[in-house]
Amino acid sequence: MRIAPKDQSRFAARPDPGMRLYLVFGSDAGLVRELGEKLVAALARDPDDPFQVTRLSGNDLEQDPARLYDAVNSISLTGDKPLVHIRNLTRKGQAPLSALLQDKAAQPQGWIVAESTVLGNRDSLVKQAIKAPDAAAIACYQDSQASLDDLIGEILASCGHTIAPDARRQLKSLLGADRLLSRREIEKLALYAGTEPREITIEDIEACIGDVSAFFVDQLCDAAACGESRRIPGLLARCQANGIEAAQILASFGNHFDRLLAIKLAANDQPVSESMLKRMQPPVHFSRIQSFMKQLRRWNKRQLLSAIEIILNAEEQTRRTGAPATSLCERTVMQLSTRSFLKNRD
Repeated sequence: MRIAPKDQSRFAARPDPGMRLYLVFGSDAGLVRELGEKLVAALARDPDDPFQVTRLSGNDLEQDPARLYDAVNSISLTGDKPLVHIRNLTRKGQAPLSALLQDKAAQPQGWIVAESTVLGNRDSLVKQAIKAPDAAAIACYQDSQASLDDLIGEILASCGHTIAPDARRQLKSLLGADRLLSRREIEKLALYAGTEPREITIEDIEACIGDVSAFFVDQLCDAAACGESRRIPGLLARCQANGIEAAQILASFGNHFDRLLAIKLAANDQPVSESMLKRMQPPVHFSRIQSFMKQLRRWNKRQLLSAIEIILNAEEQTRRTGAPATSLCERTVMQLSTRSFLKNRD
């Protein structure tokens, strides 16, 4: 069953529990991640309970397809229905999911939420999910102006704020094609506006969106992805001095590597040109084009998926285990930088 774009957010918040598979796919990595997390939060009693929720990656399914069957048919110690959350599903990793949908006699005990920025409408699993009555296919592509309006209204209204028409137009012009980045910018604006309900103006947007802290995070992402390890300690110190928390840095790295992957996918295995980067939505800033070109030469699609998995694991460790966020963030950034350096040396 295909879920229409206008119904996606509502469906993810209150999914039909009769489904076996919820497939979230498309080029908007931020929206894929947002809806995937929302589905898991709606279906699981506790999304952080390892006895109910099993988290797998596309690489896990490639290496051992049987893990899917074991996880979705596991018996929870708490009696809850098992849920398998698959991130970074690859084309090779879709085979066990496809087999599960084809086998009408199989009645798995639990739900499967699968996220993929690689799969598209032409892939067999997507076609199966659209046709199957017990599967939901949720396509995630860049926000339209109407969906951006809905997102702005939803977030600001939850904080009691309104926004002037000219300020709304200005805000929409600054937001890009990635839902997660857009959401974070709007949430930052709502926080800046304070706790007392009021109307947000253009002056608020100019003061809040695109501040100096974002510059240091961008510099840190570029340095790590280019393998420039010597720059990392100084840039991390600048980020911390500007009050940027470790969780925000990890999230920014996730968005950065998601964007590199999206560019690789858009290039369809062809060399990436500077003109292509300028045409991206949002376009790569002219000051970062040469850095992006260097990064895209260093990382292939599989390596980018591996890097994204490292970042997701770090975010999950911080959230689930309470591991020290600052030290975990520093290790993750250095790990990515070292990988990039070794790739170039080889």
